[in-house]
Formats: sequence, structure tokens, C-alpha cells
Amino acid sequence: MGILGLAALVWTVSIVQAPPAAKSGDFAAEYKALEREFGAAQEAYYEPYAKAKSDEEREKIVLDPAKEPGKLFAARFEDLAKRAKGTETGARSLLWVASNLREPGSESVSNAIDALTTEYIDSPVLADLARWLPQGTSSIGPERAQDVLELLAEKPKLPEVRAAAVFSLASIRYDEGKNAEAVELFRKLKKDYGSTPAAAQAEGYLFEIEHLQIGMAAPDFSAIDESGQPWKLSEYKGKVVVIDFWGFW
Repeated sequence: MGILGLAALVWTVSIVQAPPAAKSGDFAAEYKALEREFGAAQEAYYEPYAKAKSDEEREKIVLDPAKEPGKLFAARFEDLAKRAKGTETGARSLLWVASNLREPGSESVSNAIDALTTEYIDSPVLADLARWLPQGTSSIGPERAQDVLELLAEKPKLPEVRAAAVFSLASIRYDEGKNAEAVELFRKLKKDYGSTPAAAQAEGYLFEIEHLQIGMAAPDFSAIDESGQPWKLSEYKGKVVVIDFWGFW
């Protein structure tokens, strides 16, 4: 066999032996499997609390922070994010790192958020990022969370992402006691994004701010008491009333 024939054979063998390129579906399946593995690890990590039979037992439990599953799995999700870059799984993997690696000042969390807000700015995954950010202040600080939410309220093309960011900004203002600013944002949400789930949630907040604050007259309502008799709150006007709402979930 001549040199050219041998080279052609080697080239052909190389093509046959080369691993196939990963598909987006493969990445999605890998993400789900990794997420299940994490869930099992997390359940095992917190099992002592589940087995404790009293608050006194729970108070004595000391878990090893070095074995916290979020820390152990972060590198694997980061690796998946790199390999699945440009796909929804890549964005999901970065979001997982941001929301599960609970370390104040973590470079991994900061890098994940940077990548999401630049490489994936028009991904629907960013709506979940916007919903998580009010809880993420312990990881990235309130100022960074505010900056990211303001960016997400303006830059993405998808209205559901912008709506989720506006809702989170409004809920933060409400938690801070800045009701006037919260009302302005909730009303903007209803006006500009009325068809989104976030706008529907804003209704409840607006009602609470405008009708259920300390010192306001309680809205009248009717209900059935424990003996099956109907009653109205207004029937007890002028009296001290204690109402206990409860249920099973």
C-alpha cells in the first residue's frame, strides 16, 4: 500500500473512532440526572434533622459544612455549563450554581450571574434568575442584586423576564417598608405586563398594601364558623375580634 493509501486509511479510522458531538438533548438529560443525584445527596446530608424526634435533638445536630452538597456539586454544574454553552441547559446549569452555592462573596456565583446576564440575556431562564435574586442577597449582596434586577427589568427581549424583575424589585421595596415605591412598581407591572403571571401576583400585594396595613379598617368578608353558621366581620364592628385562619396543605 502506498503512502497516500495508508494516510487515507488512518484518516478514515480516525473519523470512525471520533466520539459523536453531544446534542442539546444529551445535555438536558445529563442536567436532570445530575439534579436527581444532588437531590439524593441533599436528602442524605439533612437526614439527621428528619430523624430527630424533638427540637432538643435538632439543636444538638452539627453538620459538616465541607460536605454540604451545594459545594460538592457546584464544580460539576459549572463543567456542564461550559460544555453546554449556548443552550438552555447551559443557562440552567449557571442558574443552579448561582442559587445553590450559598457562599457570601463566592466568585463562582458572581461569574455565573455575569455569564447569565451577558451570554444568555434573552433566555427565558433569566425569569427564574429574577425570581431568585431577592433571596440571593446573602450570596451577592443587596446592591449587586439590585443592579442585576434593574438590568433584567430593561434589557431582555422577553417580557416575562422583565416582568419577573420588576416584580422582584417591587417585593424588595415592600419588604424594606418602602410601600410608595413598591406600589409604583406593582402598578407599572400591571400596566406594562398585564398578561404575565407576575402582574397577577402584583394584585395581591397591592391589595395588602392598600387595605391590610396596621391602623386600616379591615375589609369586610363573610365565612362559615365551626358550627356551620354564616357570619360577617362587619357584624362585630366595635368589638375586639381575633380571627384564626388555618388549613391543611
